[in-house]
Amino acid sequence: GNENKRRRYNFDISESGIQELRKKAAKARGSAGGGGNSFAATLPRNVLIGGILGIAGVTIIRSIMPEKENDDTHHEHTGKKRLVEAWLNPKTKRWEKPRPWDQEYQRLQPVLQFVPRDQVDGGGKR
Repeated sequence: GNENKRRRYNFDISESGIQELRKKAAKARGSAGGGGNSFAATLPRNVLIGGILGIAGVTIIRSIMPEKENDDTHHEHTGKKRLVEAWLNPKTKRWEKPRPWDQEYQRLQPVLQFVPRDQVDGGGKR
């Protein structure tokens, strides 16, 4: 009796024995009705790994492919440049952003016009 038990044990722990046990377990799960966790993608571990890999993939792709400036894409799509409100400073002869806190701006009370962004001076940066 001891020899038969040893042979059975050796078969069970061998590779083919493990495969047989897995087949029996899978068959038992399948006949039980639900199939248990047969769809492994819903396991929390796999969802977490998939999410991390997805975020890492998007990050790598976005770092490799440079993003265009918003102004460039707007110009490509519409054929027009983005316009901003600006006023023509008579002293500097440059377009500047409105500066309502500036005394000169308050004194002149200039009319604001829409001008392409690349023509406008920095404004409050002095």
